[in-house]
Amino acid sequence: MPSLDLLTQTEAAWREAGRTGPMIGVSSLRGEDVSFPNTMDVEELVDWVRPFDKVTVAATYAFLGLGALERAPGRPSGLGPDRGR
Repeated sequence: MPSLDLLTQTEAAWREAGRTGPMIGVSSLRGEDVSFPNTMDVEELVDWVRPFDKVTVAATYAFLGLGALERAPGRPSGLGPDRGR
């Protein structure tokens, strides 16, 4: 997502359209700014997604540009550039 506003708007639109299931944001949003969990800590993100078979993770371009997901130890398969290997 190009912006924090778009991240929250997308989550709201998906919920209004009937999308269910867990959604996690990878951004600096916290508390009252957002209605779903967000983190910028890669290890925390991995811990949060691990229990789910399917989870929607939405990240801002700024976070993705850091390359943090690609370096995450113990990341689930399909997360980062090794998808499909």
